Amino acid sequence: MNTPNPEFSQPNRLRPLIIGLLVLLICAAVALLAASLMRPEVSVTLIIEGAAQTITVRARTVAEALQAADVSLGGDDAIEPAPSEAIGDGAVIRITRARNIALTVDGVTRPVSTTLTGPGAILAAQDILVSPEDDVRVNDLPVSADALAGWDGLVSEISVRHAQPFSLTEILPDGQMITRALMSSAETLGQALFDLDMTIYLADALDPPADSPLTNGLEVTLDRAMQVMIQVEGERLEVRIQQGVVADALASAGIALMAADFTRPALEMPLTTGMLIEVVRVNETLTTRFESIPYETLVVLRDDAGAITNVAGAPGVLQVVIRNRAEDGIAVSRQEISRTTLATPSPEILYVDEQD
Repeated sequence: MNTPNPEFSQPNRLRPLIIGLLVLLICAAVALLAASLMRPEVSVTLIIEGAAQTITVRARTVAEALQAADVSLGGDDAIEPAPSEAIGDGAVIRITRARNIALTVDGVTRPVSTTLTGPGAILAAQDILVSPEDDVRVNDLPVSADALAGWDGLVSEISVRHAQPFSLTEILPDGQMITRALMSSAETLGQALFDLDMTIYLADALDPPADSPLTNGLEVTLDRAMQVMIQVEGERLEVRIQQGVVADALASAGIALMAADFTRPALEMPLTTGMLIEVVRVNETLTTRFESIPYETLVVLRDDAGAITNVAGAPGVLQVVIRNRAEDGIAVSRQEISRTTLATPSPEILYVDEQD
């Protein structure tokens, strides 16, 4: 007796199951084809992103019309009427494709898919509120909060930096303190103070530094430097310095004293707000003059005077050196500092006869 081989009996049992599945698939396809053929034939105008085309399809709803036209929808696309709405001949279907834009809020960027075109509407849809103090930029162009609704053009990126409240305590040179509550949408403290038309001098002490990020509730101290004036060589310079003496103010301004130069008040005097410092430039020169030293006349009595020739006298030469002092170009003194005899005078000798 022969035993059946299981390797050949298994496919024989699966064959009826496979045939049954094929029959069911064929029946379903026939049913779908019959159902589609039973749909009414309608003329539909599709408007996609402003471009219109009229097609003829067999459909009862918007979804069936899109399927027949092989038009797919993205998750954020907008369609009118809704896909479940019934349509008839001459129906108009509008589709607006969603676009991705870059939305940055307070330094954090994220993509947003939307069918909206106006930046104001896009921000409202994202529940982002803006105020006149905020920094709003569309496509990297600054836009005021009031102008967002009137923006015309394609939007690719929107940036919003909300204004941050911070306090500024200003310490004046006389010790007076003034505290103000301020708002700014700037990224750094220095930019915020610049936008608020506040002048910061190099000698002023700002805490925290100007390049610090502007954060909500930041407490800022501005210690103002004192202002002094320096009068030098016909010009008046403004110098700001935290503290010190007159010499420190000159050093801050890069002014050096030469030789006999001096200041009013003196270099060691403490600085005060509004002080006027005068730098007096002193110029000292030496001049030399020569003076004649008169000679003496000597009379000599001699018996033989007539036979002796008289000796002519010669004056001497005296060198005089004078120091001339000028302050800021004005002569103030002349002082003789030396006398030097360069040549001694020679006496004149006259011989006279004693008999005369």
